Amino acid sequence: MYAEYFSRIVKLRGVPNLNKNQFIRYQKIVAIEYYLKQLKNENNNPKDADYTKMFEVENQLQKFTGNKPPAQLLEEMLKLSLE
Repeated sequence: MYAEYFSRIVKLRGVPNLNKNQFIRYQKIVAIEYYLKQLKNENNNPKDADYTKMFEVENQLQKFTGNKPPAQLLEEMLKLSLE
């Protein structure tokens, strides 16, 4: 969801002007989303431990995104980059 949105924005408007901290946040969100997708696709019959790992990774993603929609999150990151 976030990675797809960020990718569309880069294609339409170019790379967002983020400070170092927000750029790291941006990269972590993309990496966590990719990892979560891999966990979900890895097994058709995940074990209980896999569900636990997915839950932990989803919580990490929520920590970085605050459950905000992608557009709102990017706007926040751009504002924080100006401070």
